Formats: sequence, C-alpha cells, structure tokens
Amino acid sequence: MSTNNFLKKYENFSKQIGLAIVIINYRTPNLVIDCLRLLQKQIDINEHCVILVDSTSKCDSVLMLKQRILDNQYNSWVTLIESPVNEGFLAGNNVSIKAVTANEC
Repeated sequence: MSTNNFLKKYENFSKQIGLAIVIINYRTPNLVIDCLRLLQKQIDINEHCVILVDSTSKCDSVLMLKQRILDNQYNSWVTLIESPVNEGFLAGNNVSIKAVTANEC
C-alpha cells in the first residue's frame, strides 16, 4: 500500500481522536496507575485517549487496574484491553492499534 493510500485510509481516525496513548502492562499496575494520574494532568481527556493493554499478567493486575480506573473515574478516557496471550511488547502495541482503528478509543 502506498503512503498516500495509507494516509487516506486512516485520516478520519486522526480527526476523531486527537491523540491515542498506548500503555502496555505486565505485572506493573501501580506504575500504570501513577502514569495515568500524571497523564490526566497533561492531556485533554475530551480529545485524547489511552489504550491500556494488559499482556496476560497472571496476577491481580487486571483486577487492580479495573478498580483503580473506576475509583479515579478514568474510564471515560482509558480503555483497558486484556490480551489473552502475552506475545511481547510489539504484539501488545498491535492490539492497541486494532482498538484505535476499530474506534474503541
């Protein structure tokens, strides 16, 4: 696919979302919550979104993240995706890209 075709295909996504921030989590829920707290102060939560992918942490990460996202009212601008498998950092980013292009952000 040429660069022009690629840009045309995805240009409407950039009009709908000003910025999509991707966070990949693997057993670091406290670090992620700290990151979200800092991001909230830095971004326009009405125009930007965060895609948070948990890479099958197999601990209480997802439960902890869900609860803290709700407690802090981040659920309007943070989308948590539980990846069924951990295939590494790149695969986690691919999961987030699919979410953004599917307009789940």
